[in-house]
Amino acid sequence: IKYSNGTMDLSPSLFKTKNGDDAKFRQEGVKLLDAVRNSMDALSFDEALRAIWSFVRASNRYLDSTSPWKVAKDPSQNQRLKEILTHSLEALRLIALSVAPVMPHSAQIIWQRLGIERKLGSLTYNAEWQWGDTREPSRKVISGEPLFPRIEEARE
Repeated sequence: IKYSNGTMDLSPSLFKTKNGDDAKFRQEGVKLLDAVRNSMDALSFDEALRAIWSFVRASNRYLDSTSPWKVAKDPSQNQRLKEILTHSLEALRLIALSVAPVMPHSAQIIWQRLGIERKLGSLTYNAEWQWGDTREPSRKVISGEPLFPRIEEARE
């Protein structure tokens, strides 16, 4: 995360902003958690995957609408930038948790890049399955090559 030198301080207040985009995005995250838990309990893996990819799309929309790259240019918007980045990192954490049963290697890479020290394979849904995890209040986020590189079709 180039806007914070790779370190994110995850204050509980950052997860509870009153901004409309943030509130809507949090609702999408909670909806994901419920949908994946219910689908997995029913052994309906296809429904779980649909819910995950729907949340991935919601995450992309959130980034497009909040434009952290623009917010970062205004020093007076530093608090807003922290809120956007906190919500984005939380989305990635929930995506990693959600895809872990079907894509364990990719989920582990996301988890490590988020700088979370707890082992992904040893977690339980009850402890992790909530929006706004602040048990590790400061994380060093690691950048790397794209996990899922864009595939460009050859134009003729």
